[in-house]
Amino acid sequence: MIGGAVAFVVIVALQAWADVPRDWAVPLALALYGVVVTVALVLLVRAARASRRDDPSAWLVLTRGGFAVRPAMPLGPAVGMLAVCLALLAGPAVGEWRAVIQAPPTVVVDAAFAFVMSAPVLLGVVVAALMVPVAWRGYAVELTPAGIRSRGPLHRRVLPWQALAAQAGHQAGRVWLVVDRPELVLQRGVPVLDSRERPTLSSRRAAPALAEAIAWYLAHPGERAGIGTPAGFDRLRARLESAAPQQPAPPPPAGAALGRSGRISAIVRLVHAAAAIAAVTAAADLSIAIVFRDRLLAAEHAIAASDPVPPEGELLFTTDTVGFATGAATVALIVTLVLATAGVALVHKVRAGSGPAQTGLTILSGVVAVMALCSGTMSVLPLAAEPVAGTGLNVWAAFRLIESLSLTGLALLVLVLLVGSKPGAPLRPDAQSWA
Repeated sequence: MIGGAVAFVVIVALQAWADVPRDWAVPLALALYGVVVTVALVLLVRAARASRRDDPSAWLVLTRGGFAVRPAMPLGPAVGMLAVCLALLAGPAVGEWRAVIQAPPTVVVDAAFAFVMSAPVLLGVVVAALMVPVAWRGYAVELTPAGIRSRGPLHRRVLPWQALAAQAGHQAGRVWLVVDRPELVLQRGVPVLDSRERPTLSSRRAAPALAEAIAWYLAHPGERAGIGTPAGFDRLRARLESAAPQQPAPPPPAGAALGRSGRISAIVRLVHAAAAIAAVTAAADLSIAIVFRDRLLAAEHAIAASDPVPPEGELLFTTDTVGFATGAATVALIVTLVLATAGVALVHKVRAGSGPAQTGLTILSGVVAVMALCSGTMSVLPLAAEPVAGTGLNVWAAFRLIESLSLTGLALLVLVLLVGSKPGAPLRPDAQSWA
């Protein structure tokens, strides 16, 4: 993480501020980028190989405060890679703002695009800042003599042993618990996938071992004093190695709200939101191409006047025409409606536990993420961004760029949630599964 932060500062300085010839700045920036990303990928690969070990006790780490669950995928390398990726975006954004300031009078569309270029950098910095505390500590779940500590990007929680019922299990890589005395739970922040009364612990492949360890300490209160000691650690390792692996089990009926507010609900809402945003935006592009045809024609003439005239006998193909923009917007609307319908249909199949539907939705999410990122180059947008098109269309062009980044983020978030789910298993247990 420190390497990523240092590389961020150096790369931004090389691109935007440092008095370095351009032919030296770019190779140096790319070299730093490559070094940090390569080191991060090596660490992630090593962590992935270690996570395939079947030894349940290999997931536990003896810490100063107790026993922690070793993370399957450490966040440190991810934070480092995110930092250098943001550096490649921050340099051009700084240069764009400098151009806006030094070029009076400032054109609204130029300032808008500079703001849009800065938005993903600022958002990435916020995300990295939220990830750093968890990544630096390295452990999201820790068992202590007093209770269970859990940490996430948006919350911290301490679950005293006295507050927990004698029930613990795991499902889909998360350990579920039942709280009898919620007033004893100490919590800060905003949890996303659970609640104070029905907490869960994200542990991936360590979920069976963690659930067994928690169940052991709930059933044997006298063993809790040994948490954090070498002797207690050895006894817990022996227990995990001798016990049969705990099978996945849904939460008790009182935890039904957890299934509704968990991963499947997030996926369903995200897919519906992405489908609605994409459909409305595509329809708006086509409507603008038809309703504001006169303004777009003026923008087309302005672009044509500024382009160099090709030599005699050569053809010039350009997409900056109203006719091409209208046709492209029509095709984009049809494709968007088809993909949106397919996404909504697949997510409801995924809700029912269809493995093929989950695979299909995963692939579709990746395709949509790429398409959304490229949708900022739709033919109607360069025309709308021209100053002669008017401030209203200029603002729409800037908004569309924000929308394309947002839709890409939604698709990637759905992709991450799907990849972290067990294929072929219902993501939301139904009434029969409770019985």
